[in-house]
Amino acid sequence: MMDTLKCEPIEQDLPGWPHAQLVRLSDEEHGVRGTIHPAAGAEISSLEVRIGDRWQEILYGALDYSSTEPDGWGGRAPTLWPSVGHSYTEPQIARWKQTGIRPSSNQVCFGRSVFEVGEHGFVRGLNWEWKMNNSSQSCSVICAVASSETTKARYPFDFELVVTYTLTGGSVLLRYEVIAGWNDTPMPFAIGNHIAFRLPFGSRGSFDSCMIRTPGRQILCQDELCLLSGETLQVDLSKEVLLANRRFCDLIIGGYQRAETWFEVIDPASLAVRLSHTEMTDGKTYHAQETDSLFVLWGDPVLGYFCPEPWVGMPNSLNTRSGCVFLPPAERFVWRVQVSPHRFHNVAQSLGD
Repeated sequence: MMDTLKCEPIEQDLPGWPHAQLVRLSDEEHGVRGTIHPAAGAEISSLEVRIGDRWQEILYGALDYSSTEPDGWGGRAPTLWPSVGHSYTEPQIARWKQTGIRPSSNQVCFGRSVFEVGEHGFVRGLNWEWKMNNSSQSCSVICAVASSETTKARYPFDFELVVTYTLTGGSVLLRYEVIAGWNDTPMPFAIGNHIAFRLPFGSRGSFDSCMIRTPGRQILCQDELCLLSGETLQVDLSKEVLLANRRFCDLIIGGYQRAETWFEVIDPASLAVRLSHTEMTDGKTYHAQETDSLFVLWGDPVLGYFCPEPWVGMPNSLNTRSGCVFLPPAERFVWRVQVSPHRFHNVAQSLGD
């Protein structure tokens, strides 16, 4: 294996998580390092980029499990599965319309039973198994979690979920493989990643000077429960738009063609990071709408984070059965996410000390 590529297990005392067992992927040639925390939902817990002779952390809340911010968000890059966003049943929505009180839990109906699936699902709270896999061109860690009696109390399907994190060519590749068990019916799910960048990336920029760019053509409007209202607005984000426009801190962007589902976050003082995602279908189609591939934007300029979340599926998909994947028994669904940082020239001093 090339000396510049390394995958190694490490133990580290983290705030709020003593003696954490982590896996660190390093690409010294391209200046990228990623750290995976298998016991914390196998999330990317840290993502660093070298600029000049300095390593810069670009994830919000990296390696810190001591607390969450006032809005309840802890950061980093957790996997969202088997739901994305909020999940509310028809009786919950009806009660909200009558009383104005938001539902206190995220529920899904399967048959006559109601399940507490959790906001954004539940796998981000599980302890995953893992193993390393290295080659001369890349280094990777494979993380896996499977259904159990505990998960069936929240989601009544047999499944296995495998995420492979690979560091190669200066990019982080996330390969998600969902494997359905021998269930009686096709298994519905949505999937996403709640990646949270700290903005600005460097210490001398500002949140308001950061920009976004994407070929998405639609805003999918939300109601007061953060569910889709059914209305859409046309938008042109093909040229850079400043995050000084707070509108872009809480939006759902759709209208993508499958070959161009990408999103850029640009800090002109230091870095641009491009995220892209695609389904690896092998000619099979498990859901029909191209608009199911989304980027969900959420940010806070005061706390200094911005989340361009890649999703396949929609809020409340498991209840509406709209926009989610339906995976037949024993079939596999593969989803690929790529995170690629690009440095600007002559910005090494912009990062500060």
